[in-house]
Amino acid sequence: MGSAVETRALSIVKGFVCAAKMCPHNCCRGWQIPVDERTEKNFKEMPGLRGRHLRFFLTSFRGDTVIKKIMGRCPFINSDHLCQFEANGETELMPLVCRIYPREGVKYGDFIEVTLELSCPVAAELFLKNKGRLSFVPHSHIDPFFEISNDDSAFLSYLLSEREKILDFIWEKDLPLAVTWNVLYSYISETMSLIMRNRLSEAGEVSLEEHLSAFQKKGKEALISFFSIRTIDRMILDHIDYGALFIRERVFSDLIRDYNRLFKNMPVKTIDRDFHEAVNSMCAEVPDLSKKYRSYFSYNIMQLFLLSYEDYHILKPLLFSMLYTELLMIFDLTRFLRNGTKGHFSRSAPEPKEPSSGHSLPDEIQIETLYLMESCVRHNPYLTQNLLNVMREETL
Repeated sequence: MGSAVETRALSIVKGFVCAAKMCPHNCCRGWQIPVDERTEKNFKEMPGLRGRHLRFFLTSFRGDTVIKKIMGRCPFINSDHLCQFEANGETELMPLVCRIYPREGVKYGDFIEVTLELSCPVAAELFLKNKGRLSFVPHSHIDPFFEISNDDSAFLSYLLSEREKILDFIWEKDLPLAVTWNVLYSYISETMSLIMRNRLSEAGEVSLEEHLSAFQKKGKEALISFFSIRTIDRMILDHIDYGALFIRERVFSDLIRDYNRLFKNMPVKTIDRDFHEAVNSMCAEVPDLSKKYRSYFSYNIMQLFLLSYEDYHILKPLLFSMLYTELLMIFDLTRFLRNGTKGHFSRSAPEPKEPSSGHSLPDEIQIETLYLMESCVRHNPYLTQNLLNVMREETL
C-alpha cells in the first residue's frame, strides 16, 4: 500500500515506548496470534530445515492461520521474553499484528486511523496519565491490520461528524456519565432507525439537545449501571469466565472469583441502586476516578464508532463502549473493596483493612485492572460475539 493514504493516530500513540523485557505482561503470552498473508508467504518460501521449522508452527484456528502456541506462549519468544525474530533483525517474519502492536491501524475509505490497544501495560499507563479528551493527529504510515470495505462515502462522512458531535456532548456538557449514556442511547436509537430505512439525511438532522431535554423533563434519576447487574453477572460468569481463563490469566481469574464473592449475596431488587451508590462512594474517595471512566468511555467511542462503516449498526459501538466502561467500574470496585475501605457493599465482603497508600486503589492496581480487562475481554473477538448475543437478548 502506498504512503499517499492519509494516516492519523490518537494523540497518545507518539508517547508509546515498549518496555521490552521489563514488561509485566508479555504480549507473546495468551493470545491467538493471527498470521497475515504476507508473513505466511515468507514462512512458506523459507528454504531448508529453517523453513520446515517455521511452517511447523503454523496452524488453523476457526478458519484463520495462526501461530501454534506451546504451553500458552508463542514458540518464537526467547529467554528475555522478547520476539526472537525482532532480536535477529528478521522483522519480515513477524506477523503484522506483532510488528505494530499495541498500535492498531484500521483503513476507512482513503485514510487510516491508528489507536492504542490498552491490553498493553505501557499503553494502559499512558492512557491513564492522559485522562481527558483525546484527538487524532497526523502520523507516519502504518500498515492497517483491518480494512473496512465500503464505498458509501456519504455514510463515512456522517460517521466522522457524528463521532465529533458525540465527543463534544461527552466532554462539553459535563453531565453525570449515567445521564450521558441514557441520552446517547435514545439519540442513537432514533438515528439508527432512520439509517436502516435509508434516510441518512434525516438522521443528520436529529437533535441531540432535544433528546437531552426530553430526558431531563422525565425527572428520572439515571443509575450508572446502564446494563443491569443481573445482565453483567450473566456475561461475566457465563462468558468472560471461560474454562481456560484460569490457565491463560490467573490474576484476572482470581479477580472474577473476588467479584463473585462480593456480589453473590446482594438482593436482586436493590443491587443496581447499591452498585450505583458504591461506585459514587469509590469515586469520591479515589482522585480522578470519575474522569477516568469518562475518558475510557470516550476512548471506546473514538476507537469503535467508525467500525459501523461496515454494517451500519451505529448502536452497537455505543453499547460496547458503555459495557466496557461498566465492566471496568465493576472490576475497579471489586479491587477497591478487597483492598479495604471505610464503606462496604456486601455482607460477604471481608473486614476492611488499612490502605497501604493514600487511597485504596493505587495507580499500579488501576493500570493492571485496565490492561487485564482489555486483554481478556475487549480484545477477544470470540467473546465479543457472545457478549453481543446477550445484549441483543437483554437490551436491543
